[in-house]
Amino acid sequence: MNIPEHLKKYYNKEYPCSKNANSDILAQILSLGNDDPVSRLAVLNPNCPSKILSKILKRENNDEMEYFAAFNPNCPPEALAEVLKRGGGDWVSRRAARNPNCPIRAKLQWMMDTGKIKQEDPEIHKKDEVDTGLIKFEELLES
Repeated sequence: MNIPEHLKKYYNKEYPCSKNANSDILAQILSLGNDDPVSRLAVLNPNCPSKILSKILKRENNDEMEYFAAFNPNCPPEALAEVLKRGGGDWVSRRAARNPNCPIRAKLQWMMDTGKIKQEDPEIHKKDEVDTGLIKFEELLES
């Protein structure tokens, strides 16, 4: 693995886990394009820049890096919605749908598209018949 000299002191499992990790350093770690434990921890860090998270999600590799990017609380709603628009019930889509930043409309549409929920048929709520039970109940209340 070819790690630039200025990043070597940060390229370990402790730094990306730090709540004080610098967003620029995290971005530089991720710009190396590695898919290793250090990079996965960097993408999980809430200080990871949202632009980097969006870029990772656009790769459409359906890999751990995308999964962790979709998990990150700093992930932008637009990027999560794009993941869901791609369709499918893959693990990255499921993780994106669980992110609190995920737009509710995008989540609901994805859930309908993947069969997780069905759209209610409005016809079943039309009242064609007189509800005699309700009439009797109303009459009872009036007496």
